[in-house]
Amino acid sequence: MLQAAYLAVMNGMTEIAVTAADAGDTACDRLRRFIVANVTPPVTDSRTLSLWAAFISHIQTDQTFAAIHRENYLAFLTALEVLVADFFDERGTPVSEKENRSFAISLNALIDGLWLEGTLTSDLFAENELADSALASVEALLRLKPGELASER
Repeated sequence: MLQAAYLAVMNGMTEIAVTAADAGDTACDRLRRFIVANVTPPVTDSRTLSLWAAFISHIQTDQTFAAIHRENYLAFLTALEVLVADFFDERGTPVSEKENRSFAISLNALIDGLWLEGTLTSDLFAENELADSALASVEALLRLKPGELASER
């Protein structure tokens, strides 16, 4: 039952972000929506964090939890790889698979950190502050001009 609950929590967070991205008209819009969805409610929710924290300690000791974590990490990473590749293709500046994977790994780490911050201390941020910070950080990681990704927000 705990494993099923962990799977539901992980799938739920990823699905919210993927659904937000799918609503975008352009690759830039899809990437922006994906990033913002991961650092704003309902993904940044104290109840979700509490559930995640209760489950995360099992990953190192329970193979099923480890498999669920790995599967969701890889699905999230793949989603980021597709979004980033599409973004650069749309701009007419495609990136290599290696560079794309590196971008996706870095973006995942950025999202994880901001998700944790936004969930633990949401009262410390003004409206849209965390999302704006996330977009500015993504622009820096992807070597874009400031405001390039966030400009359509």
